[in-house]
Amino acid sequence: MRIVRNVILLLLPVLLACCTITFDAHGPFLGSGNYNKVEVLSEESIEAEACVNTYLFFVPLGEATPNAAFQKVMLIAPAGTTGLSNAEIELIERWFLVLHQKCISISGKPSRRTAE
Repeated sequence: MRIVRNVILLLLPVLLACCTITFDAHGPFLGSGNYNKVEVLSEESIEAEACVNTYLFFVPLGEATPNAAFQKVMLIAPAGTTGLSNAEIELIERWFLVLHQKCISISGKPSRRTAE
């Protein structure tokens, strides 16, 4: 019984350290301009995220910016897409044993501006 307890006490911190805790905040993306002249190309929403991974709390790799996430979502968008309508920007943070990951996620419907 004592061996089982010691094994559980030894493994418990390791298992808890590998859990992912995600904090996210999202809402509608607001912008200025005349959005009355927008054609929605697809009713299906597309999503992409840009992440920066920090290993051992001091080695960052990647770029977590809205611009990087937008460039990634434009790569998977249908041809002719110039922007997103009903877009949402989301900040996601994940913690692992020796890794901190911060991601910016952008989702929305592929759209393009129409001529005036």
